[in-house]
Amino acid sequence: MLPRAHSKLFLAGVLLLGLPLAAAAQAPLLPAQLGPWKKSKLEWQMVAAPELERVAGAQAALLREYGAQRAEQAGYFNYGEGDAGWGVKVYEMKDRSGAYGAFTLIRGQFARPVKLGEAGAWGSDAHTRFMYCFTFYQSNYLVRVFAPDDDADELARLADYLRVQAGPQPSLPTLPRYLPREGFVEGSDRYLLGPLALAEVAPLAPGDWAGFAYGAEAELGRYRVVGGEAILLLLSYPTPQIAAARLRDFERFFNLNEEGDSQRRLVFAKRNGALVVLVSDVSSAMQAAVLLDRVRYEVDISWSETSPPRAEPHWAVTMVNLFLGTGLFVVYAFLSALAFGAVRVLIQRLLPGKVFDRPEDTEIIRLDLSLKR
Repeated sequence: MLPRAHSKLFLAGVLLLGLPLAAAAQAPLLPAQLGPWKKSKLEWQMVAAPELERVAGAQAALLREYGAQRAEQAGYFNYGEGDAGWGVKVYEMKDRSGAYGAFTLIRGQFARPVKLGEAGAWGSDAHTRFMYCFTFYQSNYLVRVFAPDDDADELARLADYLRVQAGPQPSLPTLPRYLPREGFVEGSDRYLLGPLALAEVAPLAPGDWAGFAYGAEAELGRYRVVGGEAILLLLSYPTPQIAAARLRDFERFFNLNEEGDSQRRLVFAKRNGALVVLVSDVSSAMQAAVLLDRVRYEVDISWSETSPPRAEPHWAVTMVNLFLGTGLFVVYAFLSALAFGAVRVLIQRLLPGKVFDRPEDTEIIRLDLSLKR
């Protein structure tokens, strides 16, 4: 055991080392000022994932499912003009895919798209006094802004601030690309990473029937068909073997392809490699077959790790490097030859005829063709 004095010093060192980490973890997500708007300390709060309900309310569990790490809520006011101000909620997600997925779920099907961040939408919010409710995602941040008017410039500044703060990000998921466009209901696409989100938009069966515990990701879209709207669900799994096993399990939940219990929900499905495509809310197998055949799935490998971009060197720098490399090689060859010559001369003086230029090595076999038989 450490002596008491040493243990106190050790504890103090650990605490000092931990202070920068704790300060970094509590660093604000939002800027202190955006143009003439200043952040108010009265309405400010920051919470970690376990306390997300204080900011997100009933949507906290869904946001945690998408990887919410922490959240900040603040009010911005222009005190000189006496404006009503606007409120901001920003959620820091685990990655960019989580922010994108949460955006597709929270924005609402009837919200109007707007050019804000990587993707944005706006509409009125009946639960607040604000006329405008903006939702957008930027990098790994999901943002909700409640404002009395459409102040696009300040919102663009906020999105740019978050982009710089986030730094390089991995690519977005490829699964949404496979949703067919024909008959698609605009704004109905949802990227899903857990059973809570799936139950929110398509409660086809209870619990984690889709298999998110096996590493699944899902993309849902609604399509216009005769008699209403159909649900098309894409389920992507890590391997084709897992996809095949999950498709067999679906027989326990549904009347799969009209071959199961007629009392259960009718669902049509097919598998293509690691992708399982499900269609629900159709009136016939022909309608389902049309939707299933529209999905064109191609295996695509994406690299989710980020790396800083490398700038291409200038041609002049490349030429200088070539000359330097060639010059160094010539100098190395010259010095090597000089060193070999010096060693040979030294050995010849110390051991004449013993190592180099020995008589038995210098004898020449000569063929005298001038001799006659």
